[in-house]
Amino acid sequence: MIEKNENVSLENSKYSLIQCKRVFKNKTLISNYNKLNTPPKKKYIPYDFQGYRYRLNTETGEREYYDTKLCQYCIMCSKRRTQILLSILLEMNDFDYFCTFTFDSTKVNRNNDDEVFEKFRNYCKSLRQTFPNLGYIVVPERHKVKSLYDDDILNLEDMYSMGVIHFHMMLKLNGHTIKELGFKKTTKVCCSWAKRKNEIADISYYERTKHEHTLTITDGLPIFNISKFRLGYTTASRIMNHEACKHYVSKYISKNLGESTSKFKKRFYYSRNLEVPLIVKEVIGEGYDAPIELNEESTNTTLQQLNEFVKCTDDTHTYYNEKYNIL
Repeated sequence: MIEKNENVSLENSKYSLIQCKRVFKNKTLISNYNKLNTPPKKKYIPYDFQGYRYRLNTETGEREYYDTKLCQYCIMCSKRRTQILLSILLEMNDFDYFCTFTFDSTKVNRNNDDEVFEKFRNYCKSLRQTFPNLGYIVVPERHKVKSLYDDDILNLEDMYSMGVIHFHMMLKLNGHTIKELGFKKTTKVCCSWAKRKNEIADISYYERTKHEHTLTITDGLPIFNISKFRLGYTTASRIMNHEACKHYVSKYISKNLGESTSKFKKRFYYSRNLEVPLIVKEVIGEGYDAPIELNEESTNTTLQQLNEFVKCTDDTHTYYNEKYNIL
């Protein structure tokens, strides 16, 4: 049983027990963790020197290199944080349209990442100014470049680094209309059996062959072009299966875009008007001189023993602990 240490004053106590509630659209997640009342001083802080990244030892003042394993661990943690944030935004928001933007090589130097990013950033800026309620998530991706010869062996990293960048955007209209955004209907429709053409086919081919296949929820949906994007090619289609779309967008985060270029350090971009979960933190225990042990088996028991500090009234609560709750 957890007991409060009365010999330690609250001002001098080392630990407090915090309960964090994350309120999503249809569920509430609860996790508990120990918090140091006086945060420890960091031993290392990031340090940039002549364009290279080091870490500075705050105790000795020496500049040190990052260990290779430490760098790999930092990248892995960064990807994990990105995946968590993207999953949260996709969970909290129902997007209306899925769009793809590809630049025209005659109008933009597609091999110049800086120019591509600058042009698309200006386009997103104009969207925000013209349509302030519009919400979006943008994920950049490199085109696949296949070898000219079947015997050539290229790994995925080489293939993606050779391709030019295009952008996937999920749009949340928030009261705006596709007519305002400049959507123009084309002669193309979604076609799940047109695998070699990214599941897009001419409407005449679709009507001629649809009786031979089992139709999905997206088959037959019209494909739009965005006329207000004048720097290249666009496609846009209505999102009918939100879960499939979330999975489709999330898979791009595992690619290496953003690790080696200065402009694409962010793996995705999003507008600030998207819905996010409500996060409420409260102290449910104070005055501990040692951290409270919370594990998978004792979490529920621990909460029952702490009912003198907090009363749970929501039947939809799901209990998590710090070790297993990645959110």
